Amino acid sequence: DLIADEQVAVTLTAANYIKRSPLGEYKRQGRGGKGRRGMATREEDVIEHVVNASTHDFLLFFTNKGRVFRLKTYEVPAVGLNAKGVAIVNLLQLQPEETVSSVMNISKTDNAANLIMCTVRGVVKKTPFEQYQNVRSSGLIALRLDEGDTLIAAAVTDGAREVMMFSDGGKVIRFKESKVRTMGRTARGVRGMRLPDGQFIISMLIPEAGAQILTASARGYGKRTAMAEFPRRGRGGQGVIAMVSNDRNGALVCAVQVLDG
Repeated sequence: DLIADEQVAVTLTAANYIKRSPLGEYKRQGRGGKGRRGMATREEDVIEHVVNASTHDFLLFFTNKGRVFRLKTYEVPAVGLNAKGVAIVNLLQLQPEETVSSVMNISKTDNAANLIMCTVRGVVKKTPFEQYQNVRSSGLIALRLDEGDTLIAAAVTDGAREVMMFSDGGKVIRFKESKVRTMGRTARGVRGMRLPDGQFIISMLIPEAGAQILTASARGYGKRTAMAEFPRRGRGGQGVIAMVSNDRNGALVCAVQVLDG
């Protein structure tokens, strides 16, 4: 391979502009500082995905319409921290209104058994990971979506993990992946979480040992909660409160996994 093996950060914005930059360009900083520009964005655009990868790694891109594409990291244009990047439609054959909802480095998944996917309406699906190893440049169907539903998250598991789904109403459900039967690539999936009218899923996580959950609300409140505080329940229920959603907090907008340091 003529491309040097280099550690990079691939960043993708909500408006689907993508680029890669050397990891060394990002400096470690103390909390409370101003930060450093990581990407120039157009007005009202924000960075949505950051993936660490080697230039020789394979990346999978899952879209809101339930399709998946594959690229080598070096196929993503290399530009400096202050550059905007390129429109991802120059790299992937996206349809009108189709956007990338999840990006995954699949070269770091030695023990991959299953691919778990989750939709805004609370549908969850488990498919053998091998079915996504050879994705065409034109894309593959990752799951069949109901009218009005969109894919928001995808993750690789070793077959013995758990799944956590969070709603904008501040609820979370946690269940074993074994509670989701294995399905083919074009299947629809099953109910992961029962949602009241008007609420939707904002995040799906695969819990890691020793991790904490960082939740943040629309009005700027956040907290960390130990993983042990989230009870395991059966798939398809309404879940338990992860963060109170009220006039003070607003809706839950973010739930991510964090480790000390």
